[in-house]
This record gives sequence, structure tokens and C-alpha cells, in this order.
Amino acid sequence: MSRRPRKFTLSFDPKAEALEKRYPITPASRDLTVAATVAQLRSMEETVRAALERQGFGNTDIMAGITWEKPAGPMTDKERLAWLESQAEKFYDLMYDSRSPSFEYRESKEAFENAIALARKLGLEEKMTELSKRLEHVKAVYCKQFSGF
Repeated sequence: MSRRPRKFTLSFDPKAEALEKRYPITPASRDLTVAATVAQLRSMEETVRAALERQGFGNTDIMAGITWEKPAGPMTDKERLAWLESQAEKFYDLMYDSRSPSFEYRESKEAFENAIALARKLGLEEKMTELSKRLEHVKAVYCKQFSGF
């Protein structure tokens, strides 16, 4: 005797199946539910954004799921290089406070790689070497201390 698979419902109510049979979901009610969910997400986003700003993360892109500080406006290449370096260091520092530091490691590594590419483009060999050494240090620390994550 084979068992029939249970119907999957997106609800937190344990009586959802009974309610769904009694009050079927129509396209109109589904649209209202989606609209309410979107409004709740926007409200949550504003709350999280305000909390991050209070903690010193500045203007952040929450919907993308990252905490890169957005620059205030257009930057010169040297300003962008300094900004990339500061972002890389910020994510490196956040690795130590994270439960799962792989995200922060990837972001730090990406920022260092972008900074190295920009330094190469600008012809700053000394800065490129310094950033490359720092990136190797971050990689070594991650492999040694966080490889189990």
C-alpha cells in the first residue's frame, strides 16, 4: 500500500489544510496575500537598514544581502582604491564575529582582488604588492582558523 504524498502548504497554521478546504485560495486573495507580504518585507527592510546604520555600517544594500558600504558619490580611481581596501579590511574583521565566516571571506577576497586589479590599472606596483600580500594573509588565516565552516 503506497502512501500519498502530503499536500505542501505555505502556512504556519497547523489547521491550514482544513481552512484551505473551507476557504479556497482564489487569485484575488492570493494577490492580496502577496501584496501584504511585500509590504511586510519593506517594513522589515527599513527596520534592518536603520539598525545597521546605528551600528556604523552606513548606507547598505540590504535586499542584495550584503553589507558593502555604498560610496557617497562619484570617486576618482585612487579614492575607489582606498574604498575597496577599507571594504576588504572591514569584511576581514567581520570574519571573526561571524558564525559562518565564508561569506565575509568571499567578500573580503573579492574586494582585495578588485583593489589589486585597480592598482595594476593605475600602475601602482608597490600598492599592488602590498594588497597581494594582505590577500595571501587573509587566505592563510581563513584556511588555518576557519576551514571547518
